[in-house]
Amino acid sequence: MGRQALVVFGRDVVTELKARHLPQAMAPLFQADAWHELPSGLCDVHLFGALPTPSDQPVHFHTQQGHSFRERFLHAVHSVRALGYERIVVVGGDCPDLRGEEIFAAFAALDSQEAVLGPDHRGGTYLIGLRDYLVPLLDAITWQAHTDFAHLNAALAGHTVLTLRTHIDVDGWRDLVRLSRSDSRWSWLVVWLTHWVREPVKDSALWVDLARQKAVIRQLTAPPFAGV
Repeated sequence: MGRQALVVFGRDVVTELKARHLPQAMAPLFQADAWHELPSGLCDVHLFGALPTPSDQPVHFHTQQGHSFRERFLHAVHSVRALGYERIVVVGGDCPDLRGEEIFAAFAALDSQEAVLGPDHRGGTYLIGLRDYLVPLLDAITWQAHTDFAHLNAALAGHTVLTLRTHIDVDGWRDLVRLSRSDSRWSWLVVWLTHWVREPVKDSALWVDLARQKAVIRQLTAPPFAGV
């Protein structure tokens, strides 16, 4: 099977919420650590920027290095590859519906496939699985432009690739709208939390006016973060 590593690339929950201008009530969406569901011994877990938490897996904590997302992301993946892992799966912290069984399936797929991609609803990726010799292909990808998935498929032309189901990742209010209306396991919680953090709007849909929604939240509660 070879040595396997899971790279969890993300930030602590407070930072993630602040970057997305979301209230603290939405924290559960960024605390669904799917890797806790993995069977013991499947892989080593390398956390880059995320806070270390108890797990049955061997966990290694790293500080992200670089000025841009691209620099930090590539440093994380290349540094793990340099440790001698033959199969690497990378996930972020903004896809609440990612399950441990999908990470497990990604590692299993790398027995017969050279790469595994999990597309998100905007054209990015919530999971990237690669055999070690394909990691350099990541250097040519344009990141955070909602074209990751297409660029990765182009870069991996000629290699065997498994595509997982599409998931919703959460970068802001519009993604919460989509999540609340989907078959996500989190949809009920998003609806409930939204009612909890804002004043009910009579005779209106749950997500009618996002700008007004933000204003109501600010009126009802103090801003959870300075500068937001």
